[in-house]
Amino acid sequence: NNIMVFQGMMDMLGEEKRKPKVVRNRKEAWNFVLSWDDSLFQRQFRISKEDFFVLCEKCKSVYPGNSSYGFTNYRTALLQGARSTPKSGPITMEIKLAITLRILAGASYLDLIWYGVQVDSVHPIFLFTVKLLDQVLPNSEIFKFDPAQEDFGEEVNKMASEWSSIMTRKKGFDCFKGTILAGDGLVVPVVAPSEKDRAGLDLSAFRNRKGCYAINVQAFCDAYCKFRYFEVAWPGSTNDITAYKQTNLHKWFMKKLIPECFHMVLDEAYGSIGGDQHLTPFTKHQLRKARESSEEKYEQMKAFNNFLSGQRITIERAFGIYIRKWGILWKPLEYDLSTNTLITTVCAKLHNVAIDHWIKHGWR
Repeated sequence: NNIMVFQGMMDMLGEEKRKPKVVRNRKEAWNFVLSWDDSLFQRQFRISKEDFFVLCEKCKSVYPGNSSYGFTNYRTALLQGARSTPKSGPITMEIKLAITLRILAGASYLDLIWYGVQVDSVHPIFLFTVKLLDQVLPNSEIFKFDPAQEDFGEEVNKMASEWSSIMTRKKGFDCFKGTILAGDGLVVPVVAPSEKDRAGLDLSAFRNRKGCYAINVQAFCDAYCKFRYFEVAWPGSTNDITAYKQTNLHKWFMKKLIPECFHMVLDEAYGSIGGDQHLTPFTKHQLRKARESSEEKYEQMKAFNNFLSGQRITIERAFGIYIRKWGILWKPLEYDLSTNTLITTVCAKLHNVAIDHWIKHGWR
């Protein structure tokens, strides 16, 4: 009897192991995506078809494998996938990138099974591809703002010229000659970090003044809302001035690696820095004192604040485009801190990819 019971259990286990594989028509699903025009493609993936396939080729060129990185490893992975699921076909880099961009755009992982992947495979694919994107979009190429780069002088002159032409068009003259960046801090909500993630910090360090757990981003953009410096390195309770003083950007200004003829426009949170390279608005207290002493001086200070606001609002517009484009940021990020930081940074890099396409081809 015991032998029969044991045999019955083994048969049941064998039946579970021998479950038929589900056939998924990945090729048909991808061909349907390719049939979309560029407008629908951008609405789905937030970048153009042209940029999508450029990113695909870059990801294939650094595809990880047992021995090295590159196209050879990618082709090996395709062959292994084809052998593993001969009727469904391999999960190509195009499908992996499409899934990743849809999640970054705010889609639920449950909505992505029509690409022909298992539900349990969606998040591993997403995390794998996000790391690849960070690798193929290096800071030096995407942000293009580092005094160590050979063409840095040419780049900052170009940035200043862009601000000048926009202000001349808006105001009739270049009111702040030498502006290169507009900057501010951004709070990105996250779920409560684990004790391991906090690395000794108290949980309260991540709770910001708005009452949510968050990480602090210091971001600085050019005249076209393209991020030129983007760093995620602080818990949510850190104020902007403290975070900024720990950035390389602040060090570059303090060490005079950025010529003194150039400056940034910031809000009042950065007012204590002072100097001619960090322009901040006059405070209400300063305006009140000026009005008591001289109406003319008061009007001049108000005009300064008005013109400064006209430039500083650019970073707020950049944040608006960034958050609106990447729906994953609409609710608290649910991964560990290092992954949350990676996602936030990769979204900024893809934001720049989209801005570059807009500059090259126009809004339409």
